[in-house]
Amino acid sequence: MADEKITDKWLSYYKNKGFTVKLLEWLDGDEAGLKSATILVEGAHAYGFMKSEHGGSFVTPNTEYVIEASQYAAPLDNNYHPIEEYESVYRGAITFWKFDYPKGKIDEKASFSLELPPYMQDLSDAGKGESMGWAFTNSFNSEMYTGGIEKGLPPFEAGMSRNDTDYMHMYNWQILEKLAKDPKNYKVITELGELKVTP
Repeated sequence: MADEKITDKWLSYYKNKGFTVKLLEWLDGDEAGLKSATILVEGAHAYGFMKSEHGGSFVTPNTEYVIEASQYAAPLDNNYHPIEEYESVYRGAITFWKFDYPKGKIDEKASFSLELPPYMQDLSDAGKGESMGWAFTNSFNSEMYTGGIEKGLPPFEAGMSRNDTDYMHMYNWQILEKLAKDPKNYKVITELGELKVTP
């Protein structure tokens, strides 16, 4: 079952990293497949690759990659930066985790991230049929709002929803995959475990 393969990928990825992993909940879909799964990962730096992620994992059509979008923007250098540097230093990202079937785990060296502006990434999906090779991720908070109720500004959620329209990122993951093989096209962020990031 494809849903079990995806869940097993995440379980084995974290186990191979030395973390304690527990499948807390598995809900079958109403008609077929998986509706949701909740996994608890415990251990030092378990969530260190990206500061946050939306929690939804999406896959390319043949499960070449698991697509994971960060939800909240964060400094990619893993250092403290004041919120006043939000627009210049903070970034969002979409990570493409390559799965090595023979080894049964994520291949970090063949994985890469696409750097995005400091918007908030939400849901992703990979194209099928005519749109094979393309993937789509929506973003909100194109205002790059950081809150400020202490200054009389709207609360965080209300302030970041002022624009009628936010963004749909459309990118060809097959082209990005080729670009990520050439060091001139990416930067390596060692604080994120040698992750290749395509700006």
